[in-house]
Amino acid sequence: MIPDSAKEKPVTGFVVAVGPKVDHAHISVGDRVVYSSSAAVSVEIDGELVTYLMDRDCHFVISNN
Repeated sequence: MIPDSAKEKPVTGFVVAVGPKVDHAHISVGDRVVYSSSAAVSVEIDGELVTYLMDRDCHFVISNN
């Protein structure tokens, strides 16, 4: 059994860009999505923290734009 404190908590974020191979019927710019933090890569670009992940790593869309 895994204690609740050891379980990964889901993270939410807003989609700011979508690659050309993403199914735009499911994920679009402006959507708020839930994803696992372990599936994402965060980098700082021009002083802003940006998180990259594959569309398949988005668990679900909370709200559409």
